[in-house]
Amino acid sequence: MNTQSLKGGPPNFDILIRTYNSAETIRGVLSGISSLSSQPSQIVVVDSGSTDDTVTLCKACGCSVYDYEGDVFNYSRSLNQGFRRVVSPYCLVLSSHVVIVRPDLVDRMFESMRVHDAKGVYVDFCRNDEGVTINDRNSFNGYNGLWNPCALYVTELVETIGFDEVVPAAEDQHFALRLFDMGYTTAALSGNWIQYLNPRVSLKKKRNDYVSIAYFTFKKNLAMSNIFFIAKSALRNLAEFRFTIFYDRSALALRLLAARLRKPRFRSKYF
Repeated sequence: MNTQSLKGGPPNFDILIRTYNSAETIRGVLSGISSLSSQPSQIVVVDSGSTDDTVTLCKACGCSVYDYEGDVFNYSRSLNQGFRRVVSPYCLVLSSHVVIVRPDLVDRMFESMRVHDAKGVYVDFCRNDEGVTINDRNSFNGYNGLWNPCALYVTELVETIGFDEVVPAAEDQHFALRLFDMGYTTAALSGNWIQYLNPRVSLKKKRNDYVSIAYFTFKKNLAMSNIFFIAKSALRNLAEFRFTIFYDRSALALRLLAARLRKPRFRSKYF
């Protein structure tokens, strides 16, 4: 891609949101989008059968809403279906529970893409210090590729690579790995840019992400040394009567052992 197109201000971009019974948070999401200093050409919504007011709220704000195609939900497939409706050269993937709190977010993401010649930019909302970190194949640890709660993509690259629908979770990290293998880099924008308000966060979801990354994206996490480390952590928490963490670590260690023998069989799902 020719990065000259990034000069002279932010280019056209779309926003892609995946929803499922998201009425509790989607109002804030759409309000945050409306506050951006650079507005999207369109907002594409792929809805997976919401039974609340999600679709009504989205349509009332002018979003183009499409039903998820397929009987079994898959994160990657919903993204691929959404990108088929994207018409701009760039697309901001935004979760239905992420509220943008700074109007210049998209401008800063495009600036990071231009200055660092990155082919993807995401918000690292786990860090409060404001800055930009460049990631490549050498620095990749399975978790610092792209984060789909808020990530800016080059549409042409998504059309070329696509999201692998075999991957049941953490599809963003798997996509980033494929970018890195092509010699590209990504940029992480840290600081107070968004609010992450996911009502479905759970230890089970985090375990699914970890197992998916270990099997499909970052094989080092399947090493016996790593599994032993997690098992020791489980026993340490048991000794300290932290039973929830003990169960979580134990379940993760057992699932990683199983993944060494066969491909994980869990499905993508909203929690």
